[in-house]
Amino acid sequence: MNALPVFKALSDPTRLRILSLLLAQELNVNEIVRILRVTQSGISRHLKIMSECGLIRSRRDGLWSFFSAASGEDHAGLMALLSSHFEDLREYQADRREAKKVLAERDRQARRLFDSLAPAWEEMKKKILGSLALNAEIIRRIPASAIVADLGCGTGDLLQALAGRAEKVIGVDSSPEMIRRARSRFSRKNGSVDVRMGEFEHLPLADREADSAICNMVLHHLPEPGRGILEVERILRSGGRFVLTDFSVHNSEIMRTKYGDRWLGFDQKNLENWLGSAGFQIIDTKSFPVKNDLTVLLISAVKNK
Repeated sequence: MNALPVFKALSDPTRLRILSLLLAQELNVNEIVRILRVTQSGISRHLKIMSECGLIRSRRDGLWSFFSAASGEDHAGLMALLSSHFEDLREYQADRREAKKVLAERDRQARRLFDSLAPAWEEMKKKILGSLALNAEIIRRIPASAIVADLGCGTGDLLQALAGRAEKVIGVDSSPEMIRRARSRFSRKNGSVDVRMGEFEHLPLADREADSAICNMVLHHLPEPGRGILEVERILRSGGRFVLTDFSVHNSEIMRTKYGDRWLGFDQKNLENWLGSAGFQIIDTKSFPVKNDLTVLLISAVKNK
């Protein structure tokens, strides 16, 4: 790390405020503008200076760029020092409170979007997946289990297919309308299916509650997919099976504007790295071409401990 440009960049109070935010979460330019109430051109200039000296890193995803604080051994000491500095000053605490408000509104907008999509959800999936029987591919990789969790269950079509394969099936979703439609598929007397409201980053399941878990075309909606995978590890027992499906990297911006995707797919190596870091061993990978020049990746893994 070249110290002189770093310290020069840190001499600006707005850049310090930006770094404080990016140490806590990944943000795009528009989100930073809303939090700090500074012009977009000004924020972009500050981000450029901070990127050039290595204080922050950017992730390009289609037409959008997302920013986070630099990580790695070269920056660990400095970032730890700055984090403790930010924690003690009211200005930075106020910015982080504002960030929570902005991100909470983003989440509310996402829930409203999925509530509006719920009535036509199954038909929309068919328009993308075409003839791919993705549910069947997933179920084929789920062993007979006591408890299976479908994380991001939508309107519950996969729950229905899983119901005969486990003693208990748990579905989780953050959209009230998706939850309502999922629950309507099952009799209230059917104790083998339990549909729960909750966020992926804070799953409403106890540690090691599930024997198998499924994340079916959900990860691209999460701000931090790696953290989502860590949460799956928490709720799975040792040796539990995890089946993950998502899009391979693509450039279809309509998936962001129409369906609220945060990520335009993933590089398979990134998914494998996140899984490995979370303590999973990969046992099977497969890719399926679908409509609109998209490809679905399917990864089956086992929790090591």
